[in-house]
Amino acid sequence: MPVLPVTDPVLIVAITMVIILVGPLLLERIRVPGMVGPIILGAVVGPSILGLLERDATFELLGAVGLLYVMFVAGVTLDLHEFARQRARSVGFGLLSFSIPMGLSLIAGRMLGYGLEGSLLIGGVVGTHTLLAFSLAARLGITGNRAIVAGAGATLVTDLLGLLVLAIVVAITEGGGGTTYWVNFGGLVALWAAGVLIILPRLGRWFLQRVSREADASFAFLMAAVFISAWVASVVGLAPIIGAFLAGIALNRLIPPTSALMSRVRFVGDALLIPFFLVSVGLLVDVRVLRSLEVWGLAAVLIGLVVVGKGAAALLAGSLYRFTWPERLALAGLTIPQAAGTLAVTLVGFDIGLFSAEFVNAVVALILVSCLIGPAVLRRWGRQVALAEANRPYVPDEAPHRVLIPISNPETAAELVELALMIRSPGSTEPIHPLAVAPAGFDDAAEVAQAERLLDSAVLHAAAADVPCAPLTRLDENVGEGIARAVRERRISTIVMGWSGNAGAGAVIFGTVLDHVLATTQAMVVVTRSVVPVATLRRTLLLVPPDAEYEQGFAAAAHAMKSLAARQGHALSVVAEADHADAVAHRLRQQDPEAAVVAQPIEAWGNLIGALEGHVKPGYLLALLSVREGAPAWRPALDRLPRLLARRYPENDLLVVYLPEAGG
Repeated sequence: MPVLPVTDPVLIVAITMVIILVGPLLLERIRVPGMVGPIILGAVVGPSILGLLERDATFELLGAVGLLYVMFVAGVTLDLHEFARQRARSVGFGLLSFSIPMGLSLIAGRMLGYGLEGSLLIGGVVGTHTLLAFSLAARLGITGNRAIVAGAGATLVTDLLGLLVLAIVVAITEGGGGTTYWVNFGGLVALWAAGVLIILPRLGRWFLQRVSREADASFAFLMAAVFISAWVASVVGLAPIIGAFLAGIALNRLIPPTSALMSRVRFVGDALLIPFFLVSVGLLVDVRVLRSLEVWGLAAVLIGLVVVGKGAAALLAGSLYRFTWPERLALAGLTIPQAAGTLAVTLVGFDIGLFSAEFVNAVVALILVSCLIGPAVLRRWGRQVALAEANRPYVPDEAPHRVLIPISNPETAAELVELALMIRSPGSTEPIHPLAVAPAGFDDAAEVAQAERLLDSAVLHAAAADVPCAPLTRLDENVGEGIARAVRERRISTIVMGWSGNAGAGAVIFGTVLDHVLATTQAMVVVTRSVVPVATLRRTLLLVPPDAEYEQGFAAAAHAMKSLAARQGHALSVVAEADHADAVAHRLRQQDPEAAVVAQPIEAWGNLIGALEGHVKPGYLLALLSVREGAPAWRPALDRLPRLLARRYPENDLLVVYLPEAGG
């Protein structure tokens, strides 16, 4: 009979992994968010019931790592672009969603016997929210609704305010006082924040540019950045979770949501580190204490603060921004669930002695109940929002946005896939189509097998990014014709192709294959000369020739370029003749998705190369909108321009986007 609690590290990990496996599966069957499962089963195997495990040094370490990872993931996965697009509504609702529960907490905390610091921290606990119900909104098809977007953007505001309150409370609790202390504290915090927000993104961009193909090194860099930032935060007097969260914000724009690196970040967190943190929280639960009326009284107060506070904020914001009643109630359902931020602030409060074990147990009850109430409310009223969206005037859908990626060199396959994912329509469920064309000849089977091996790198990269992929192989005596045939058969709307920057013998623009594709297809063609990973680029200069904005395919190309800029998180600078620049910028601003667009006029298109002098810096992407011969905006100089740009700026990434033609 083994001695309890278990001390064998192998058996401890085995039990924990079983909890991580079984917990979510059991609770999801009764429509409870899976993340509550490890907490409940952690309590079951903990000291107060079965006694199999205890929260020893191992779980304290893994719990601390998991907690920091929770906050890092919260920062790195925040949609800063949606926040920018709905800035006014997101900030307004975020302030209401935090300040109303905070005001109620100050009153309730004093009534419960907590001091000012404890009452403030209770406000920090209930003022944040976790977007656990956002996946439900996605299934209902309402993630683009104005109220849901405002609620998602408000997460950044509530998280920052909650962590700010935590920083102040921790500073006061640890003996802070007097003007000198606060001046020194503020100065250290400002220096630390500046280092994280200014130096870390630059360091990250430099590092990722040099190890883009070393997935392990890229992930190790992120982990080093997170834990160093968290440690330095603790040195200056802040809670380490604030350092992890700010590191996530700083690195947010370097990790596109559809990238393989983001997929790895999510996988490691969802499969290992965050569940270990949740199990460690469960081990804190004392079931014997749950029999206490004090715990349930605290839980009832906390649940009331969340439901009343978040509900009132949603109703008031709905009145201010003229949301419909179903939108207001759906917004309340989205923001009621409490999880990551709530647990993070609670455990810090427990560690510094402001919260008791009874309070931690009450917070666990709050998380469970709020994760039941929020999705139920969102499901009930989100359906009405979805019906209202469906009953809007019908607009005929465009052809499916399908991307084809011809692959001829496995060394560049990952870069082409990465670019395809970044210009792909947000929310698209269409797979990407890597293509290898095998030359027809004596041994067709061997050629097809070789072509299939050529696609391995592209397929693996798409799989790592969790994007559907449908690889294609073709037999054809002419590679360009094989690509054109795949475009016709699969109704491809966008072709992404690589270019070395050198034009071969007999080339009209790029080379034999690329020129053939341009001549025989009508789809949008994106030609890239890649120098550094696309996610690390700092700015995009969009070169727009005169009259290109009047071409029928301009909207599709503008959508692709704005998708790229939005996922990179930087401004799109429109370089065009002075008479056209403002009009082009205006048309780009009207296109989805949201991204900053600025006009950068030049005197004459014929002097483009000279006008770019001094404006092109390392890390800038040069993107040229072009048209095929015969289009109204075409001129012979456009065919020479890609080679001129490639020679003049060999250290910069170059993108040439050929507008789709009618029927393409």
